[in-house]
Amino acid sequence: MLRQYKLLAIAAVVIIARCIFRVIEFGQGHSGYLASHEVYMYVFDTLPMFLVQVLFHFVRADDVFGTNHRAVKKLDSEIIGLYERA
Repeated sequence: MLRQYKLLAIAAVVIIARCIFRVIEFGQGHSGYLASHEVYMYVFDTLPMFLVQVLFHFVRADDVFGTNHRAVKKLDSEIIGLYERA
């Protein structure tokens, strides 16, 4: 469980850093230095989001949020029932 918390903390820091970049970029306007130089968009906008996706690729969602097995079985039976009626 500690691993998931570390992952969430790292992802939060990366996303907050990206948000700070976006605020500065929008503050400069469309003709600002950051908006007019594409490399900053890749480094401070695209790369952090890619990093977060890569981090979450190695942790399953049910490891973080848990799984309600009864709800999953009920949903599965409802889906099967839909296919049988069709």
